[in-house]
Amino acid sequence: MNEIDVTLPCGGTTKYSNLINQEDGTFCQNCSFKHYLNINEIIKIPGNKEKILKKEIEILLERFDLNNLNQLVEKKFDEITFQIDIHSEILIQKINKYRIELQEKVKRKRNEIISQVEKTEINNKISKKLFIEELEKDENLFDKSKTEEKIIQKLTEKEKIENEIKDEINKYKFLQNEKNFKIEAIFGYFGFQKNLKEGNGNYKKIF
Repeated sequence: MNEIDVTLPCGGTTKYSNLINQEDGTFCQNCSFKHYLNINEIIKIPGNKEKILKKEIEILLERFDLNNLNQLVEKKFDEITFQIDIHSEILIQKINKYRIELQEKVKRKRNEIISQVEKTEINNKISKKLFIEELEKDENLFDKSKTEEKIIQKLTEKEKIENEIKDEINKYKFLQNEKNFKIEAIFGYFGFQKNLKEGNGNYKKIF
């Protein structure tokens, strides 16, 4: 637009940018005659008006070019897709970090209980073979009965400790959030703002 040659009433010419930046009543600098320039009247001269309108149409056609619009649409939705990917990666990193922390807590508790088990008498092996070997050492029924009573006592204590440990480990579990969150509540959703100019931040979800 600024490079359009505008014809002046005196017959001289000037660039549109030079003319539009001047005020009405400015002296013409293009000729030796001293006369005032009426900007609005100069623009309305048929030849000048046609050039300006033609240039405005060319600018509008470029602005509304279908290819440019397609590129704009593609760029906008590519940006949204990229934002989704980035947000997804961030959530995955957070989930993995939290998953590792939870697994470490489980591992520590498991090792803690195993350590407790190893410190108790429950770890002492009482097998059928050892039971028979113990009885063979006894020479009479009285001694055999005493040995059997001791073994029964040990087995009873072992069973009690085992049950206590089983009860304890059954108290531990992975608790999922009781609220049935939809994935979109955690991740986000694709939507549009109905009143963009108002900037009220109210977006409608697109299914």
